[in-house]
Amino acid sequence: MSISKMLSALCALSILIACFLVSPPLACQAPKDDIDAISFFQTIVQHYNLGAPPKYDDVYKAARQIAASSADDVRVAVPWIIKALHYPDDRLKADAMLALFAIGQRQDGVKLLGREMPALTSLLDLENKQLQLAAVNLLGSLKPAPPLEVKTPILEFIKRDDRDTQAQAAALFVVAAFPKAPDIVQAEKEFLLKPLDKTSRMSALNALGRSTDPEIEGLVAGYLLDADKDIRFTTIQSLMRMGKSAVSTSAATLIKLAEDPQEAPEVRRAAKSALSMTQSSQSR
Repeated sequence: MSISKMLSALCALSILIACFLVSPPLACQAPKDDIDAISFFQTIVQHYNLGAPPKYDDVYKAARQIAASSADDVRVAVPWIIKALHYPDDRLKADAMLALFAIGQRQDGVKLLGREMPALTSLLDLENKQLQLAAVNLLGSLKPAPPLEVKTPILEFIKRDDRDTQAQAAALFVVAAFPKAPDIVQAEKEFLLKPLDKTSRMSALNALGRSTDPEIEGLVAGYLLDADKDIRFTTIQSLMRMGKSAVSTSAATLIKLAEDPQEAPEVRRAAKSALSMTQSSQSR
């Protein structure tokens, strides 16, 4: 599976998880045999029952059908999905985000949702952590590529101190889609220097494996000496994605990791694999 397909799968998974976490499977309406996908969200908005939200299977079915519909039909459905997005209920927001993700995965996704970018970027202000992550992944997975107007809201999101750090780490993958610029590099540096939980740190290191900035390379390399073996392993993988130059700069530390009998076996193997990149280039 390619990296782009893997990321798309992870994006879908995060939104599905958000739907499940904020939409308990209990106390839902009975599933429907036949769904009019185009009017589905219109009906929900006009007749929403807080005590009996739509069944997840119906939402999922409607989202898939909307995504497979003609562009004209999607345009009819989108305004109602956006209205659902602004409804003061996280369960309905999650349902709407699932439909928007399905639309965004179309090759004309940005064209169909372009007028709604302010509404989509406003999702970054949500308080629910799962929905923050889902919002980041929704924006980052838009096809054929995230539009430039997403860049500034994402950078501001990364810099905030009141956002979920795992969602912010995921946002680093989104800014990687844009041409490197000083504001992007600065945001990456500042985030990597934050006190982060292990999961956020590993996600950030993975995202920064695409960087070609020397200072970012140096900051990433500093985690080769982290106390956590998983962080050390992830750092090596990140340096390998950065390329031979990044690996060569950290060769001395990598040799120590590769030769340390007390080091975790997976870290030693990764260090040896990284060093082989420099050895193969020297032998030519």
